[in-house]
Amino acid sequence: MLRPPVEVVGLQYGPFADDPAELQEFIQAVLAELAPVTARERAEALNIVGLYVRRSRLVELEAMALAHATRTSMLPPAEPGGPPRMAEEDLMRAGATALGADLFDRLPRYEGHLNRELDKSLARYARMKDARVQQEDAIAGELVPPTRLMTRVP
Repeated sequence: MLRPPVEVVGLQYGPFADDPAELQEFIQAVLAELAPVTARERAEALNIVGLYVRRSRLVELEAMALAHATRTSMLPPAEPGGPPRMAEEDLMRAGATALGADLFDRLPRYEGHLNRELDKSLARYARMKDARVQQEDAIAGELVPPTRLMTRVP
């Protein structure tokens, strides 16, 4: 059964929970900028929005994963009201752990994957839109200047 594309669904729970109003505002802003006309264009535009949302979570994900991988015991402040401290040995161990963590292998790959998918989706959207405009112009009897058409992106 073919289902119509759904709107981008935000996360409702957990550390990456989305603010529903902020998410809807972002979705509407991107859709307004892309201005999809057909159902296919709208489906691709929603895919683009979803990729932007997923990519925006990476910074927070990286910070949380890094904080978890480098947890260490904190010492009480040196003076009342001062910031907590960390033993120098623990600080060095946390730095070595951070540099050796799988995090630095996985996150850049995931970010690269999202960026490639976003680039492909944007190029596919542009081709769809150009094809629609060319078809509309052909129906109207206008000649489409070659400079108005985008070049094909693999």
